[in-house]
Amino acid sequence: MGAWRSGTPAHSDFSAILPPDGAKANRVMARIAGQIESAGFDFAGCVTRFPRHALGLALVSFDKGLETDRAAVGALFPALLATVSAEGTAPCRSRTVLMDRVADAYSARNSAQRRVVPAIKGALDPAAILSPGKQGIWPSDPHP
Repeated sequence: MGAWRSGTPAHSDFSAILPPDGAKANRVMARIAGQIESAGFDFAGCVTRFPRHALGLALVSFDKGLETDRAAVGALFPALLATVSAEGTAPCRSRTVLMDRVADAYSARNSAQRRVVPAIKGALDPAAILSPGKQGIWPSDPHP
């Protein structure tokens, strides 16, 4: 994949949880496609619909040997996160560097998840030995 760019091919993906409404899913994916193409990459994506939700999947291929490509991908993903958050949706997974920001996107019930899950993590792993910060889950005490 990415051989058309030459260099050292690499890829990253962006996956958003969307409502099962085709019009809204298509609107969000059109915005995602526009952002990816504006960043200089080809859009390769799809929407997979399930009874209660849909997944919007977007693949970004780039040359990891080029600092300009790596920087563009690094800037693109926070922008995509902002786009889906503005649409009232959120990614279902992310690169490690964005996990806290993705967790913040789940703001239902006054960000209940951001309060409850760290309390559970703090009770089960008070020394924060097991994957501290993974998926934006830190122990009850603020993370560094």
